[in-house]
Amino acid sequence: GGEGIVRRYRFLEPATVTLLTERRRLAPWGLRGGGPGLRGRNLYFPASGGRTRVLPGKVVIQVAPGDVLEVRTPGGGGWGAPPPGRRGGPR
Repeated sequence: GGEGIVRRYRFLEPATVTLLTERRRLAPWGLRGGGPGLRGRNLYFPASGGRTRVLPGKVVIQVAPGDVLEVRTPGGGGWGAPPPGRRGGPR
């Protein structure tokens, strides 16, 4: 398994954003007894102080100056069962 990454984008002017992301509803699977990876998330933080929105995997949104879009990519599924006494964690 492995960890995903987090990217944050702060917009300087109005824009149209298209997101085409995967593994937001179903977690990446593990192999040979490994656990699933973490699902990804897309978050929208309006500069106006409004409510943070969780965005779907595929969406088109309009953003304003100061808005922040955070894209959290999914983590990879694990490979093999963890050794006895060890819970979770990448392998």
